[in-house]
Amino acid sequence: MNKILSGIIALSLTAGALQAATQAAAQKIVSIDSVRLMQESKEGQALFADFEAERNKAVTELQEVEKDAKQLVDTLQKQQALLSADALREKRSEIERKEKQLTRKRDEIAEDLNTTFQGRQEALFTKQMTKARALFTEQKGAVLIDKRTPGVLAMNEDLDMTDDVLKAVNVDYDAEQKKSKKSA
Repeated sequence: MNKILSGIIALSLTAGALQAATQAAAQKIVSIDSVRLMQESKEGQALFADFEAERNKAVTELQEVEKDAKQLVDTLQKQQALLSADALREKRSEIERKEKQLTRKRDEIAEDLNTTFQGRQEALFTKQMTKARALFTEQKGAVLIDKRTPGVLAMNEDLDMTDDVLKAVNVDYDAEQKKSKKSA
């Protein structure tokens, strides 16, 4: 009797474990690639294009200030023999001021660009992750991971839904662009 009871208990435990394993296998683990989303989405590409345009504009501004400083140095070198000691000191001070102005302007522009770009990048990341979570919920996933997260050593590409998220965020971006063009 004890052997039969033990057998029944073992069988029920095995059946319960099998049922739990089957349920766990039915749950879906999916992944996304957040870096790829940022780089390949239309909005991400527009963001990077805006950044490049702003950076190029800043480089042009800096080149103008550098050109002014170089002209002062060239003028000083040509007139150095003709200038009095006071005038020479004044010209050198002016050159130093221009160089400091250039350094400050370069630092200011770099900081402004980085701050603006990072803020826009974070906003886009949040938007893309919101869309990824919505698709994940729609697909009844059990676990959503970013394959760029430290600790993910390998990933079966069949689990990757980055393409689905890319399509969805691009559709949203196109709709936003159409809407903004209509209101403009």
